[in-house]
Amino acid sequence: MKIRMKICLAIFATAWVLVHGGCATFKPPSIAAVPFQERAQTQQKNGVRVNAAVLSEKESRAAFGVPLYSKGVQPVWIEIANSRNEPVWFLPYGIDPDYFAPLEVAYKFEFGYSKKGTQELNRHFFKNGVRAYVSPETIRSGFVFTNLDQGTKSFNVDVINDDKSLETFTFFIAVPGLKVDHHKVDFERLYP
Repeated sequence: MKIRMKICLAIFATAWVLVHGGCATFKPPSIAAVPFQERAQTQQKNGVRVNAAVLSEKESRAAFGVPLYSKGVQPVWIEIANSRNEPVWFLPYGIDPDYFAPLEVAYKFEFGYSKKGTQELNRHFFKNGVRAYVSPETIRSGFVFTNLDQGTKSFNVDVINDDKSLETFTFFIAVPGLKVDHHKVDFERLYP
């Protein structure tokens, strides 16, 4: 009889967790409150300016409300200022050929949220993903969700225009929060 009681209690507890555990809501955090833009790198060519920053594990969680690094996702912030008289398109493939779409990242964290919470989660990621089209005389910014790189993240930001000419901006950005030995080496004095 005691074994049946324990089994019934275990089944009841599991059912309760499944029913009530999925009722959590998602409250989108304020990305503006995360100071990653202060250390953004900037490059400019032929009427296009690109700013880029890589978020640390702590900044990613503060900006998106979920532990992105635990799923191997690293957000890269891109801002493209187009001062040309023609539109340009941003090609995210240069940052990471296997980048994640915003809703693909949100899907990794949907379990445990209510229907409304899942919608808010999806909306937050979709709203903050970078868009490809940058019209003339405008600035467009957002995130590309890349595979996790520790230490230094190297990538290209590729921008193309109507006549199919390509501008490539190459970045090497140190990821905050990880102390890497090669940053301490004085290569000039290492070998005489």
